[in-house]
Parts: sequence; structure tokens; C-alpha cells
Amino acid sequence: PGPDDFEVGRAAMPPIEGLDAIESAQGRLSAKIDASLERAWRLQLDLVQSNAAVKLAQVPWELAAHGAKVALTSERLSVTDLKGALGTSTFSNAALQVELGQPARISAASARATLDLPQLFPWLQTKLPLEEVSSVSGRADVALNRLALRFDKPEAADFDAVVRPRNMSARLKALPGALSIASGAIHADSKRIR
Repeated sequence: PGPDDFEVGRAAMPPIEGLDAIESAQGRLSAKIDASLERAWRLQLDLVQSNAAVKLAQVPWELAAHGAKVALTSERLSVTDLKGALGTSTFSNAALQVELGQPARISAASARATLDLPQLFPWLQTKLPLEEVSSVSGRADVALNRLALRFDKPEAADFDAVVRPRNMSARLKALPGALSIASGAIHADSKRIR
């Protein structure tokens, strides 16, 4: 390991409130760090290479970041060029800006993702009323074009997203065969789905 390489492990994490959401962490990452400890402090981190992953309590898959640029000040957290995976679903070109004042809010976010629907479906069945769907297959490409929300009022989120099915099919208990969608687009924003 070089001077910019870090081992990731649960035992190495300091006791910080909220880390109980992380069940485990493993792997290695290589990062460049630049910090200023002046009155207007800042921290910049460039995640160059990583095979590190964390297992979050809320989902049954590991979350891995393969690259990202992070900037942190007392006022804001900015993440750009984030790419990685949640299980076999992948994301890229993700960007996020969090304003840390009160109330804390996401002032801007965007991302691209490819969702592995057979992987996600059993978990989604425990979260959403999907009892009439017996199985799904295929993938969906998601473009989150815009997201803004206050953490104290997530129901008032402002967003714009496009979902493009790729050879999706679903078996519904009420139908004798599978319902298939080869392509198309679903546009959703905070006011409507079309």
C-alpha cells in the first residue's frame, strides 16, 4: 500500500452517530486529499480507485463507490463524478450538493443508473404493495435529471427523472402470460408521470 491507500474496515471507523446504518465495510481505496484548516476550512477528496464497499442496514446489497470527487466545508457538501454499484445495479455521473445549514437540504442532484430489476424486486416486494406481481426480468436505465429536497420535508421533493425500460417483463397473477416492455420512456417529475 502506498501513502494514498487506505484500508476500509468497520473496526477502523470512529464512533460517529449515524454509523450504525453501516453493517460492515471492506476493501481498499486510493484517494488524494487536500485540506485547509484555516478559519474557512475545507476538505477535498478525490477517490481515484476503489474496491471498497459498505453494507448498509437498509438494503441487502453492498454499496461500492469506484470513483468520486468530494468537497466539504462548514456550509456545504459537494460530490461530483460519483460512479459505483449497489449490488448488480450500477450508477455513474452522479452529482450531489447538500447545504448543511438549518434546515439541511439537497440543493441539486443528478445521476444515471442501470437497475437490475430481478435483483431489486424481492426487496421492493417488502417495501411496496406488489403482491399481484409474481416476478420481473430485464433492466431499466434511469436518468435523474434534477432533485432538490429539504431533509425535514422529503415529501416536497422537486425532481425530474426518465426511466427507459430494457427488455422488461413482469408476471402478474391476474394474467396468463408475462407483460413485456421492450423499450420506451417514462417521464416523472414532482407534478406528474407521463
